Amino acid sequence: MPDLRKFALPILAAAGIAVADQWSKALITARFNPYEAKAVIVDFFHLVHIRNTGVAFGLLSNLDPKWVNP
Repeated sequence: MPDLRKFALPILAAAGIAVADQWSKALITARFNPYEAKAVIVDFFHLVHIRNTGVAFGLLSNLDPKWVNP
């Protein structure tokens, strides 16, 4: 049986990233209106609430709605 301890750090890192991702999405959804922008660093870095209906970078965003899980 392989030593499972060598997988602990990558699994914990992936889980931590997934939790942080979901937390940040919930925070933005709760505090921003759609398309609202807030400056974090003026004239350099802004957070904007945008909804992506596709997968990464909007791929498959024109998919027939019958294939989309609501």
